[in-house]
Amino acid sequence: MKKLLAYSIALTMSAMMFAGCGDSGEDKKDSSAADTTTTSATTAAPEESETEEETTTTAAEESKAEETTTTAAEEPAAPAEAEGLDVMVTKLKNYENASLKFQLDTDISQFVSAFNQENTNKLIYKDADGNEIENPYAGETHTPGELGYGGNEATMEFSVQDVGGIPMLKIAEVPSVWKDENGNRTYEKTDQIEFQLRKWNIDMDKLFAGHEEELPKIFSVKVDLVAIAVQPVTNEDGSIGQPTIYWLGGEFGSNDYEEWTGNFTDFSMGSTRDDAAGWADQWATNSVTGRILKDGAKFGNEDAVQNYLFFQIWANTSNQLVDVYVADITFEDEEGNVIPVPEENIPGGATYEAVDPLALVE
Repeated sequence: MKKLLAYSIALTMSAMMFAGCGDSGEDKKDSSAADTTTTSATTAAPEESETEEETTTTAAEESKAEETTTTAAEEPAAPAEAEGLDVMVTKLKNYENASLKFQLDTDISQFVSAFNQENTNKLIYKDADGNEIENPYAGETHTPGELGYGGNEATMEFSVQDVGGIPMLKIAEVPSVWKDENGNRTYEKTDQIEFQLRKWNIDMDKLFAGHEEELPKIFSVKVDLVAIAVQPVTNEDGSIGQPTIYWLGGEFGSNDYEEWTGNFTDFSMGSTRDDAAGWADQWATNSVTGRILKDGAKFGNEDAVQNYLFFQIWANTSNQLVDVYVADITFEDEEGNVIPVPEENIPGGATYEAVDPLALVE
């Protein structure tokens, strides 16, 4: 019961954090939990500043009619114990016919990049005893990872890793939440949030170079997502719980050189678990479908400077590191035909350090 309460509190904290942080973090909707398919008609207005963004929900009746959600009655019986990655890979719904898959040597640096929006530091700083001190970086502008950065974007590392036998794009957060050179933590809203928002772009112009006529045909974007806890949960009372995912959410849409042009859908994930029996899966999955329902969000728009598929993972409030993986991406036209990424546009030749996805961080 305590963990259910902690889960509820985490959701409440998450909603409060989004309202305070902005940057696509305002009107968030909880999607179904693990292993669901979601179709969204949400759109978002362009960002007005680094910390504020308006999100609008569109009530397209034809889209709503096509929404599908896995109900409790349809879900299979819960397993008797935690399941491994061999089971996780069977949950991927789009992999076989995906437009974009990854190989262990895929050079993702050629088409995957951090959002890295500049931010003016307006944070309230504290000393090691928690006393407020003068902001040593007041008015300075920095990007994520730089000393004095005051925004809400996480520092990230990108790689391709083998997860259950399938190469996937890994987005790992490097913990660096609002610290000064002495390691003192700072945040103007609460001292209970340890992590930031992972934001990254996939360069559609590079993936469809020489085939630009395919971009405006994209109507649906399907993504198989995986999340793996690499630290156990810290409970409300400070005790250490299981290495599981109580809740992790995010969204994806389109972006044109730091201008948010359309939110295709929101998503969330949570591990299968039985707290009473004392077991929990370390992973969660979600197969998500987003629809392009706004002219400005269409890829290949003649007014666009750059065509980016933009992802955002909201800050984790369970006081734990969780790695996020993109298993595959599928682009479809309005009739449901798959639009493949030309094979020659997926660069290879990269090497990455192999990481055990289930290994816990000490």
